Amino acid sequence: MRMFKATIYYVDEESTIRDESDFKDHLEYMFERSYGITHFEDVDKSNEFEWDDDIDINSTKAGKETYEKYFDKKVSE
Repeated sequence: MRMFKATIYYVDEESTIRDESDFKDHLEYMFERSYGITHFEDVDKSNEFEWDDDIDINSTKAGKETYEKYFDKKVSE
């Protein structure tokens, strides 16, 4: 048996998720049909920002540092 831990950055492009609790509920719903046991903790949300096709997180090459800056007090443009 093995356990995995992951950090997930999910961009809610349509603003359908209300808050951290709602996001946690969405994750639990997605995993409820799997054969694994899941537990979610430390859910946080970023500052609001405008989406643009050229935004730095709209890339498969975007790394942790790129995503993390949206959780800072001020978002760098």
